[in-house]
Amino acid sequence: KEVEKEETLLLRECLYALQGLDGERIRYHWSSNNEDAKEEGIRIRSSPLLESVALDPNIPSRIGSGGEDALRICGEAGWLHSRVARYIHENTGNASHGMVSQALSSALSNKIKHYYALLSSIEADITTSGLTLRQLLVELREPTLQLKTLAMVTDGISHFSGGQLLNVLYQHSLHGDTRHSFLVQNLVSFASQPWYHLLYLWTTQGELIDPHGEFFIQEDSTVSDKRLWSDRYTIDEEQIIPNGILDQDLVRPAWILGKGINFI
Repeated sequence: KEVEKEETLLLRECLYALQGLDGERIRYHWSSNNEDAKEEGIRIRSSPLLESVALDPNIPSRIGSGGEDALRICGEAGWLHSRVARYIHENTGNASHGMVSQALSSALSNKIKHYYALLSSIEADITTSGLTLRQLLVELREPTLQLKTLAMVTDGISHFSGGQLLNVLYQHSLHGDTRHSFLVQNLVSFASQPWYHLLYLWTTQGELIDPHGEFFIQEDSTVSDKRLWSDRYTIDEEQIIPNGILDQDLVRPAWILGKGINFI
């Protein structure tokens, strides 16, 4: 009974850790700069089992060394979750970061919602069906891999926006692990929707509504109508989209098409 009680306590501790929350045995420590606080790592107290339980040979242990393994794995998952959640928090509703960043944040939020649903299921199982640490680790295997991919992506794109952001995301999707590739491609499909809307408006109506400079066409409003064709609209080479999103052979025709609509 003591071992079962300790396992239940460890499961509760893991549940906190999976949400990036400090518990008795897991602490997340942060950088000292409060203005740019980041999770630097996790600290786990050794010997998760009560010594009186772990050392008593007359009490069969159902946990063993798996207790510390569970804490480490849950601590890692919580740390990864916090990194993704920070990117979402910094970009959601922040118009200055651009529409592509906000669309990506929305896609990431949907992924995190599935993770929260899993945590709710785990909490219910702890209470009602006697979930074990071994079962918990099995359930966390795939979600932890997804969190690693999401954290890897968000760590590498914090300074990009618009077409550059889509370019970096697309490069992330070129991965030998099909699970990694599929997940990132799913993010690309959501994040690119605002950019495709800009492309649609430009090629069908000649409208360039790009307040954050995310599109590959730039407008110089100071240029007179007499020089509209030659000088008003130019291609921004830094915002060129990779072939996975827009074929390079279509960049110049798209530019000419929108420019022609405005010229007419």
